[in-house]
Amino acid sequence: MRVFLIICFFFGMIGTCYSQETNLISEEDSVFEQNGLLHSIQKAKVRINSSLPIYRIEFKSAELPKEEFQRSKKEAVFTINVYKNDSNELIQTISDTLKDRTPLLGTMNYKQEFPDINFDGYTDLPVKVRGGMSRNKVYDFWLFDNETGKFVVNPEFTDLINPFIKLEGEGNKIGVFATSGCSGHRCGTSKVFKVKGDKLQLVERESTSLEEMNSNNYFITVYEELRNGKLDTVKIDTSKIEE
Repeated sequence: MRVFLIICFFFGMIGTCYSQETNLISEEDSVFEQNGLLHSIQKAKVRINSSLPIYRIEFKSAELPKEEFQRSKKEAVFTINVYKNDSNELIQTISDTLKDRTPLLGTMNYKQEFPDINFDGYTDLPVKVRGGMSRNKVYDFWLFDNETGKFVVNPEFTDLINPFIKLEGEGNKIGVFATSGCSGHRCGTSKVFKVKGDKLQLVERESTSLEEMNSNNYFITVYEELRNGKLDTVKIDTSKIEE
């Protein structure tokens, strides 16, 4: 049973892979000069829940001299401000994430996408913390707290590599995929987690590696599923690479 085919060739493109309706209303990018420095702001209007006002989330980059304003530096975000869009009330400022990592501009697939990652009915905030041009893009998710009206980081939903919402099957599930390169970027490990409140339970894993046997190269894929409280191997596929 292959459960990962729908996502593994679109590394990190959660907009392609998840079945929830988008919560993004509009987005806007701007670059402007002030006092000899260039500023970059990425704005997104987001629907958190039908019972709440529209939120506006602004990702602000560093202020840099024009000659230093390159894409690699522009992508570094130094402040994330969260507002109520109608009243312009500042609700929250996020200046860093876990482990003192610098967030990067662009959430999912270099566009703003805001899924309900824990299936509680409220939109959550994905913050890309590693990736750049790499196929492995790493996200921390800040979960919306309806009591405070703010986003709260949850360690269970951090360091998620190329996250996606699982389309098929029953239950609330999310997945991740980390590619390790090799031929056609086919090697890597996929994991599917069942979401239980604010906790994740690993229920499926698929790992593909490149191995040499008898002077031939093979893809070896191991499929595992959670059974009786532990991951059991349910299938191993061996595919010879034709020269």
